[in-house]
Amino acid sequence: MLALIKIEDFIYENIPTVVSVPTKFDENGTPVAFEEKPNPLIPSDAEELKNALKDTISWFTDRYIQSQLNNIDEELSDLISEKSYLEGVFASQGISPEQVRNETVLVILGKKTVDQAIADLSIPDNLKKDFERAVEIARIIAWKEAIWKAEEKLESQIDSMSLEQLLQLNVKKMCETAYAEIPLEV
Repeated sequence: MLALIKIEDFIYENIPTVVSVPTKFDENGTPVAFEEKPNPLIPSDAEELKNALKDTISWFTDRYIQSQLNNIDEELSDLISEKSYLEGVFASQGISPEQVRNETVLVILGKKTVDQAIADLSIPDNLKKDFERAVEIARIIAWKEAIWKAEEKLESQIDSMSLEQLLQLNVKKMCETAYAEIPLEV
């Protein structure tokens, strides 16, 4: 049974990998004998199944990221525009967007504290909250990128699996386990 698979535009959950097909019927047309056959909805070719499962992972990842952003009441498009706005605010103070990006990355990597970055950039007191928000936005974007890198690793695992392994795969659990190791901290 496949716990989750996306085939074309359809999502299937708990889909059996084999189905019972009637082979004999009684005089009323009721099936009396069955034969197990591969489920025709599931690709029987390993490469086609790998592509379907990778498509499923991508679909699940999109939904997972959106769900996590919804949990913190954020939208990616709003974050990107807010980031640009904040870079403009700092630019009006003579602090380049590149300097802001570099310092926020150093904070995210743990190489500097927010206060050290604020001091190094000579950010005025009235813009300290704006820099803290820029760091928060950068953390969210870095988290999203880490999720997509994990997604790439999952896809490469799919590439190395046999047809039998693919048919036993629980993509949803696989993704949830991998993504749980990358917490969204804001």
